[in-house]
Amino acid sequence: MIAPLWLGLRGPNQTLTLILGREHGRSPHYWVGPDVGDERDFDLDIAFYPDMGPGGVLWRRRGDISWTSFAAISATGLEQLSWPALWSVGCGQHGPDDRRYAGPRLEIAATVLAAS
Repeated sequence: MIAPLWLGLRGPNQTLTLILGREHGRSPHYWVGPDVGDERDFDLDIAFYPDMGPGGVLWRRRGDISWTSFAAISATGLEQLSWPALWSVGCGQHGPDDRRYAGPRLEIAATVLAAS
């Protein structure tokens, strides 16, 4: 079974990709962001906004004020996702020895905003 939510870089172009594995035995849903493969260092903000439906996975370069939705082919978004209680960072879904990040530096910060 794949993780309910995976965000990372995939393929030769190091494309920012979100994979949502909602239902056992069903194909996952993919959201595709920018290619960052030719950038030595990059700094991106990622936002999850379930109330926006499929367009609710957004990205922007650090310091930009405008957001861009990831490209998706899905009739639904994150609104049905049971958010993970534990997040794995810098590795695959099976823990710290699963596909460890091999780069020189990885910094992650997360903020959860309550709906008002």
